[in-house]
Amino acid sequence: MRELTDFLRFILPHATACPDPTAEDALLSAAREFCEATRCWRETDSFKVKGHDVEVVCVPHSAVLFEIEKASFDGRDLDRVSFADARFDRDGPPRQITQTQPNAVRLAPAGPGTLSISMFLKPALDADVLPYFLFDQWGETLASGALARILVIPDQPFSNPQLAGYHAGIFQSAKDRNFNASVRGQQRAPRRSRSRYL
Repeated sequence: MRELTDFLRFILPHATACPDPTAEDALLSAAREFCEATRCWRETDSFKVKGHDVEVVCVPHSAVLFEIEKASFDGRDLDRVSFADARFDRDGPPRQITQTQPNAVRLAPAGPGTLSISMFLKPALDADVLPYFLFDQWGETLASGALARILVIPDQPFSNPQLAGYHAGIFQSAKDRNFNASVRGQQRAPRRSRSRYL
């Protein structure tokens, strides 16, 4: 993980009088927005669960769960359902996954075994670190997202709405260009389209 301060080299030359905490807050907001728009932060993990486990916390420190991509239990795919539609009263192994609170999942029905989950994450509001890949691949892009926020703060020595607009355009273009970046990855796998039936 990289400290938020590591990203300041991309931000502060364009907003020289900006206090570090202001720059870090803007960077964190930009990183959260970028991760939501691109689904670039994917984590996969497996957990041993006991039959009486109520909830399984499934996200690393400094992150929050944005979306579950896929979940399976002992190799069998689980249906993702709302809590109201979960069937906790069934017999047999878990067939569904749901949530009662953010960052944790619950199986329906409960049962012992191995839960495997693929999920998209974004930085937590109080994160002080970001994943290495965000720095290496999109450090300057996230800086533009931060600058778009910083430079529109009124009545500051670094205020520059025109330059803010320029950086907002760079950031928006990067979000559009990398939309669903995790689907294709660097291996450039073709995107599959799935038939939908009404």
